[in-house]
Amino acid sequence: MKFKVIISFCCFLFLSGLGYAQKSNYTPNEEMKIMPNHEKRFWHENIDKIFRKEGEKLSYSFSPVISKDDIKGLELGVLSILVFSSQKRNLNGQQQKPTVITPSFLYSKKGYISSAVKFDATSNRWSFNGEISYNDYVARYYEVGNSTPKKNDYELFDTKRTLLFSKIYYQLNSAISTGIYAEYSKIVNSKHKDTPLAASLSKHPKIRTFAIGSLLKIDKRNHFNYPSKGYMIKLNVNSYFPNKGSKYQKYKFDFRKFHKINGKGIIAWNTILESSIGKTPYHNLSTISGANKLRGLDNPNQYLNKHAVLAQIEYRHNLCTDLSGVLFTGLGNTNNKINNHLLQHIKGVAGFGLRYSIMPEQKLNLRLDYGIGFKNTRSFFITVSEAF
Repeated sequence: MKFKVIISFCCFLFLSGLGYAQKSNYTPNEEMKIMPNHEKRFWHENIDKIFRKEGEKLSYSFSPVISKDDIKGLELGVLSILVFSSQKRNLNGQQQKPTVITPSFLYSKKGYISSAVKFDATSNRWSFNGEISYNDYVARYYEVGNSTPKKNDYELFDTKRTLLFSKIYYQLNSAISTGIYAEYSKIVNSKHKDTPLAASLSKHPKIRTFAIGSLLKIDKRNHFNYPSKGYMIKLNVNSYFPNKGSKYQKYKFDFRKFHKINGKGIIAWNTILESSIGKTPYHNLSTISGANKLRGLDNPNQYLNKHAVLAQIEYRHNLCTDLSGVLFTGLGNTNNKINNHLLQHIKGVAGFGLRYSIMPEQKLNLRLDYGIGFKNTRSFFITVSEAF
């Protein structure tokens, strides 16, 4: 039975900040001000300066992370955020979106590595975002299909994955942007200990892939990190060229809508449609689980297929100055064809989460989510920014 506990030192950030947050009269949208000396807590006088600082041009947040997994063992690492603010204005007259760099690193006692640097930059009408990552980890292989696998019905294999991708957008007007997508990935699969590599994986143990695609975005949200109203539509059409096997295409439609209610509450909902044409390799099939999709399924590899559809909804509510709570639920499914089977054997999840404002001016949150699947599966996530 899968057992996974993720603990972050960031939780101490939550607990330490509660006393201060409960005494403050400031709302999340106000600039954080320095409190009188007699009201300060030790955390906010000393320790918090090490882990979080907001400045006019540069802000940063630093969080040690501890993780324990039944396969990888104990992991230690760090998650940090660098934000470079700009005084320039966009086409809507609002302050230009800041440049954000998010490096992270985890090292397992058994020698596994998870590392990434994500970036998001804006200059006038241009915006650039992407990721450079290397991961050496143990993965679970559940086969490909729509059936509901048992918790222990999987094979283990070792994977080393190098990924570089970038999205470049050009803003046509205040709402519409178009752009290009470029990606390079290298994946090496091998057996885990004495477990033989599954047949679907042994055909292509090493795959290098180049991809290029077109992007379209319509963004009418009132904020890029934590919107309370408006909507966003994204459409991606990508072509992949692996060094082994034939080329294939992937299509993705992503719709997000936000409504503010009762002053402190936000209803957010999201619909995603994904589709593949051609012989799509195992690692690039569509999935419905993960930190930004159906939070509550055991593993991102548990439900994989050529086509996927999912819908999820969240209620976000401000509890006090730096802390918010979230309730979420979602439904989704995968299938090898686009037909009515996509609407059968639906997978569902529900859960709750906490948000701690690590950079109030940027409305950037540390996110903790705990989800439960309708078929008695569970997952827990610690990450930065909202699921959608």
